[in-house]
This record gives sequence, structure tokens and C-alpha cells, in this order.
Amino acid sequence: MNVYDKANELARAIKESDEFKRYKSASEKIDKSEEHKKMIKDFMDMQYKSYVAQMKGEQPDEKMISEFNLLYSTMSNISDIKDFLESQMYFARLMEDIQKTIADAADTGVEFLKEDLLSK
Repeated sequence: MNVYDKANELARAIKESDEFKRYKSASEKIDKSEEHKKMIKDFMDMQYKSYVAQMKGEQPDEKMISEFNLLYSTMSNISDIKDFLESQMYFARLMEDIQKTIADAADTGVEFLKEDLLSK
């Protein structure tokens, strides 16, 4: 069995999956609207800033939360954006599942290395 052939087979299967096709189609619809692209970019930027703040042990300020909620509310009423975000979530879940499967298969069982890394 050639591992590279299987990797290429997996790549083809991903491209043929319903999750990928739906995400690609939703992305193409969004790409046609500068307004929708900007909304999504702003939304993701706010998500990232909130995540960074939380990683620093800070809470997002009220203004940021209010702007985020308003933008999310607006976006959730636009079917193309709603479909994009939903299809992105399902595709991301598919990719996470695949990565977990590969990571589990690549577990070499070399416990002494894990122990050394965890103790540092």
C-alpha cells in the first residue's frame, strides 16, 4: 500500500464530499458580494479579538460584545451568510474528524517522549 496514493485518494474524497461542495458553493455566493464578504471578515475579526482577550485572561468589553451581537443578528437574517457559516462549520468538523483519525493512526506509542515533554 502506498501511503501517498491513499493521501491523494483522501484529498479526492474530501473534494467530492457534500460538506466540501456545500462550503465551496456557499463561498462562491459570498464572493460575489463585497458587503457580505466585509460582514464575514468583520465577524471573524471580532471572534479572533475576543479569543485573544480571553487567552490573556481578559473579558471583551461591553462595546465589543454589543457590536458582535448586532453583527451576528444582522448576518443570521441573510440566507447566503447563514448558509456560508453553517457550511463552514460542517466542513471544519469534517476536517477535524479526519485530522483526529490520522493523529490516532500516527500514535507511535513512544510514551517516554511524551513524559519528558509533559514534565518540562
